[in-house]
Amino acid sequence: MANETTLAKRLVPLVGGLSLLLLVVVVFICWYYPSHTTVVVLRHAEKDTSSTQPDDLVPLNPDGVARAATLSQVMERSGVTAIYVTEKLRTQQTADPLATSRGITPTRINKANTDDLINDVLAARNRGGVIVIIGHNDTVPDIVDRLGGGAVTVGEQFDNLFVLTLRRWGTTRIIQATYGAPR
Repeated sequence: MANETTLAKRLVPLVGGLSLLLLVVVVFICWYYPSHTTVVVLRHAEKDTSSTQPDDLVPLNPDGVARAATLSQVMERSGVTAIYVTEKLRTQQTADPLATSRGITPTRINKANTDDLINDVLAARNRGGVIVIIGHNDTVPDIVDRLGGGAVTVGEQFDNLFVLTLRRWGTTRIIQATYGAPR
């Protein structure tokens, strides 16, 4: 009986210490590796179809400028941590009000290189953040699909907003919404 009591007295601090260590490890993992990342993917706002500028320099029209301002208002309290735009002026102008209000410099990506974009979005530095990607009608469906959101259609609309929740464990969730003036 004395040996059992001595053994129990020795095991209690050891078990308590291991439990505390396990708790610290779990808290660290949950803090360092957030359970999800939010990615908002959308097409640029309305462009000026009467512009004679080269395609990379086609600006937004007045409706597009208004929609960009609305995007900033819609995303104002979402905690945006990163913004991605293409080399085309219209994506940059769509992002400008939001980037200015959040104090973020958008990352420019090559429209044709979706691989680099996906790798960058999924990088550890973006884990747990809220990321906005402003693309084009021919790139948004591919981006959404490659991030696990499945097949979507953009068409000629400028008001689609795809909100993806990339979960560390489990499937990606997608919400399709619209923003700005009615179609």
